Amino acid sequence: YKDTNSKWIQGELQFDGVEIRNCGQHSNGLAAVNINNSITSISTNFIKNSIIRNSKSNAINIKNSQGFTLEKNTIFESIEKAIYIKDSENIEIRSNDIIKVNSVPDNLDVDKKSLNIGIHIDVQKNMSETNIKLEGNRVSSIADFGIGFYIPFFSCNDGFKNIPQNLQKANYAHT
Repeated sequence: YKDTNSKWIQGELQFDGVEIRNCGQHSNGLAAVNINNSITSISTNFIKNSIIRNSKSNAINIKNSQGFTLEKNTIFESIEKAIYIKDSENIEIRSNDIIKVNSVPDNLDVDKKSLNIGIHIDVQKNMSETNIKLEGNRVSSIADFGIGFYIPFFSCNDGFKNIPQNLQKANYAHT
């Protein structure tokens, strides 16, 4: 935010043991929790031991940000994506449970529906340069043949040989 002298002041987000429910606006692209243009250390900004349920859009969006931790959270019933990371760095996503990602309801006026995804990481840089860590997450019940983890520039065609070690630690997806 800006203070009275128009100087940018850095804020902090620290949720520990918080419940967020029935939030988000799909028609406006707003998740239940939106993190945009946040630059800080990983230990400063976090959502831990919390529950996000019945989100009316994505549960968590982190865009154009640096330094954020999502740890030991339960995300129950979101629409399209539970966690969406776009063009961000130094993000840790550890030991989260994602249960039931639903399709966009037919009663919402949307031009296109996207794929239902548990955790979607969409970055332009090489993944090893972004320092995004994905470890011990569990995703289940993704509607309409969705995907548990979606990282667009890695492919099973190359045997996943180029996936950095920070993305290979005990992440699970099942129906």
